[in-house]
Amino acid sequence: MLEATRAIRKLCKQPGYEKDIILLRSIEGIGEINAAVMLFELQDVNRFKHFDNLCSYVGLVPNTNDSGETKITKGITNRNNYYLRTALVESSWSVIRKDPALLMKYKTYCRKMG
Repeated sequence: MLEATRAIRKLCKQPGYEKDIILLRSIEGIGEINAAVMLFELQDVNRFKHFDNLCSYVGLVPNTNDSGETKITKGITNRNNYYLRTALVESSWSVIRKDPALLMKYKTYCRKMG
């Protein structure tokens, strides 16, 4: 694990990636490894025509079951890019611990969800 982490950090310092890694790390909660995962999994964000397409690729869209007039929403879909969604979730946990406003919003959502 240590060797893999060192290899990722070394790759992040290469001229082709360094600028983008620094930009991603400027976002609160995103560290070097998660920035690398996001950069390498997304590659070029412009390949997604709409923001909804990006959300669908990451797996942050609701899973719905439609049958005639009945529509059931079951939470987020299980079809996703596992590494990218995991990196985003881990980064969000990190930022929730640091930002009181986000922590308050998270607690509000928790009360709604039961």
